[in-house]
Amino acid sequence: MHRDKTGISFVKQHHGREKILKGQLYVDAFRERQLYSFLDYISSGFELNFMVAVDFTASNGNPRSPESLHYIDPSGRLNAYQQVRLKCCYSYVCFLI
Repeated sequence: MHRDKTGISFVKQHHGREKILKGQLYVDAFRERQLYSFLDYISSGFELNFMVAVDFTASNGNPRSPESLHYIDPSGRLNAYQQVRLKCCYSYVCFLI
């Protein structure tokens, strides 16, 4: 359509039949882009640096309080932030193997 400089007619269903409308669509410019997958980047030599950030603002509460997102559990159970960091790191390590 773009190369031929021809228009395309608009078609509408009318009483079970196609009715060609008077207007046409013309494309003046067209650009196609290749979308690469994450695997394409890695297999072509793309280097990846891994970084994890955690928000340790005071509004999240006292780390000694069980209601705090930063709670340091004496039993060793991980708090919400530790669980997220562990999952991120685990996913990254699995990708490298």
